[in-house]
Amino acid sequence: MAVTVFMILLFMFLILIHEFGHFIIAKAFNVKVNEFSVGMGKLLFKKQKGETQYSIRAIPVGGYCKLEGEDYDNEDKRSFRNTNPLIKILIIMAGPFINFLFGVLLFTIIHFNMGASTTIVKQSIPNSPAYQLGIKENDILLSFNDKQILQFNDFINELNLYYMENDSNTLSEISFLRENEVITKEFKPLYKNNSPFFGIEVKTQKLNLGQSIKHGFISSMNIIKDITDSLKALFKNNINIVNVSGPVGLINTINNDTKSNSNIFDLLNLMAYISINIFFFNLIPFPLLDGFKIVESIIEIIIGRPIKQNITTTITTIGAILLIALILTITIKDLAVMVFSDIINRY
Repeated sequence: MAVTVFMILLFMFLILIHEFGHFIIAKAFNVKVNEFSVGMGKLLFKKQKGETQYSIRAIPVGGYCKLEGEDYDNEDKRSFRNTNPLIKILIIMAGPFINFLFGVLLFTIIHFNMGASTTIVKQSIPNSPAYQLGIKENDILLSFNDKQILQFNDFINELNLYYMENDSNTLSEISFLRENEVITKEFKPLYKNNSPFFGIEVKTQKLNLGQSIKHGFISSMNIIKDITDSLKALFKNNINIVNVSGPVGLINTINNDTKSNSNIFDLLNLMAYISINIFFFNLIPFPLLDGFKIVESIIEIIIGRPIKQNITTTITTIGAILLIALILTITIKDLAVMVFSDIINRY
């Protein structure tokens, strides 16, 4: 229960800072903002300040920034629809950009306090594939299936991608350096929380503030690369709905993870991960998402006028139906997995 409440508050906060990005840039370019709301649904509290209503609503899931003329024709020169399309793009991009910067900030804090992972082994976890291969302290990871390992995160990502595309019984190769000798061995991973597990901890190096900021950007870009690679792998193998999780599946996974050891930096890592995901998926050019509005603005630049409102309304309505159907399907799947997992664990 506590995890569920925390996840709701986390999503709410991350969506709020996203909407604040839209809000602050709209205000900066004198675009009329009718309402900035915390939460959705029934109005609980409001305060009018100038032309903008600041609201608190009953459903504690995110919020929104309502711009004049965003979804309808309007003669007001300060409405979003009548704004220069380049300014529209800046306003739209501001939301995802805030999420990206927030992710970078959190990763910077993590790296400044915990350092950065090296490729030097600290220990192999007992009974893991790494332990069974005899990998020990001070071994240096070199490559996985002939792909060079520059950071420990590279290995984890390649391991996940490889077993997303291949059967769990498929053998992999790991190469490592021990006292100037390159050793290559084959292994099959174990699985923990439906993810392949090799079983090593690596040493870390302390970072100063500048290095931490650099690694904050690197960690954020690595997540974007991971998402892109995962989507490519899913499409390449014909998407299986079983491999896709939504908020309920994420909560279930986090709930399982919190039963083991966790600390404040695990929490910050989770927040950064979700914030970068919000950045990425909002830029997909699908109706209702910011990416679609950016495409609309680019088309407006090309044709010299806004797309007719009835066309965008129709596309948005169809997109909303498809998106809701997808969310419901994934949620039902996640709930079924949770129920059956609970039954199996009991018996």
